[in-house]
Amino acid sequence: MTPSAHEAARLRVVANLSPREIEFIRAVCHESEPTYEQVAKQMGVAQNTVNGYRENIFHKFGIKSKAGLVIFAYKWGLLAKGG
Repeated sequence: MTPSAHEAARLRVVANLSPREIEFIRAVCHESEPTYEQVAKQMGVAQNTVNGYRENIFHKFGIKSKAGLVIFAYKWGLLAKGG
């Protein structure tokens, strides 16, 4: 994939994520390896809300595990710098 094609694909991926889903991805994929319960506290939402973000993202993109989410986030440039 050429750089411009990859960037176009990345923009399509990002367009299919809400700002809170992106926040969730960045929180989950942090080097501290937080639990979903810790992510819920960090985001100020109920754990059921975090579970909903996870289920929606996994379904939309065919992700099957937390490791898969990390790979997805890295591939599409969704990880926060320094995290």
